[in-house]
Amino acid sequence: MLPSTCSKVSLRQRPIKNDRLSLYLDYYPAIRHPRTMKMSRREYLGFYIFANPRNKYQREYNDSILMRAEIIRCRRQEAVINNEFGFLDREQPKADFLLYFEEKAKKHYDK
Repeated sequence: MLPSTCSKVSLRQRPIKNDRLSLYLDYYPAIRHPRTMKMSRREYLGFYIFANPRNKYQREYNDSILMRAEIIRCRRQEAVINNEFGFLDREQPKADFLLYFEEKAKKHYDK
């Protein structure tokens, strides 16, 4: 059996100000970002939870956000596996070449 080179996706937390935590996905080994084509290890989700929930509502909020973040992590792991083994990924939208070309041309002429 061949050794697995598939990236592992982990859900991680980073402390930020106001006693909150920022959630992000950590890829190991790094994967190529689809837009910039640079190797990237982190994907910030834009979700924030309370570091020390003080009441029932904050705990419920943390639980619901963590559940959503875990669902996103599972989908990203599935996308990595599909990409690694050549399966069709129905979740990943098809890239629009014209939009990509327009962005590149705009960057080129703005310089």
